[in-house]
Amino acid sequence: MNKNIRRSIFIFGGIIILAVSLRYSVFTKKETVPTVTAEKTIPQKRGNRTLNVNAMIIKKQFLTDEVEVRGRLLPDEEVDLSFETSGKITEINFKEGTFIKKGQLLAKVNDASLQAQLKRLEVQLKLAEDRVFHQDALLKKEAVSKEANSSVKRCI
Repeated sequence: MNKNIRRSIFIFGGIIILAVSLRYSVFTKKETVPTVTAEKTIPQKRGNRTLNVNAMIIKKQFLTDEVEVRGRLLPDEEVDLSFETSGKITEINFKEGTFIKKGQLLAKVNDASLQAQLKRLEVQLKLAEDRVFHQDALLKKEAVSKEANSSVKRCI
């Protein structure tokens, strides 16, 4: 027989055996024999010494296994984050374990100095545009040479 067919039959047979055993264990009622025991210490005498016995009624209850271990968890995947500028991270815009989309803002770096630099450059651009406008007005009145006008335009 083909290797794949044998493997399929083996897996299918295992699933059937597992299903039958689960059905049998889940749907069959097991009779429990009630036991009568005391819930307090009963002293029993044996020879010269007394034997204390602790007993309690056994009841069906859930068993919770707790394991305390020391170790290190390693992730399945790891991603290195890099920023265009260095600085202190001021915002983290995601929670650990959540899915993110491509291009989504993950963290924000303190950009106060960059914002100040941007405002300064915007003011300089506005001043340069005003200077060009003024030079164009002077050129129309022939109060300035074309070379001086073009040098001012090149500064922008």
